Amino acid sequence: RDLHTAYRRQRQMCIRDSSYTVHSRSRYGVYRPVGIYTQRQEAMEALVQEVSKGTIAAAWVRFFDDTQLIYSWDHDHDTLADAQSAAGCIL
Repeated sequence: RDLHTAYRRQRQMCIRDSSYTVHSRSRYGVYRPVGIYTQRQEAMEALVQEVSKGTIAAAWVRFFDDTQLIYSWDHDHDTLADAQSAAGCIL
């Protein structure tokens, strides 16, 4: 039982200390990392900033070690308002 408690505590700490990464792809196919953020809201706001530049084809937010996609934006299907709505903010 103590082992289970210790494992659970360690997992909670790992999740709490995890990060969100934001990436973008230009209309010319160039991929780049935008940044690493500790809060989901910060990452979503960074994505909105990237989208508002008007020069990217796609942007996405992933959780922790890039295994879980949180949000994806694509200029062929989405608008700046879509990204703002997903982020819950107007910048």
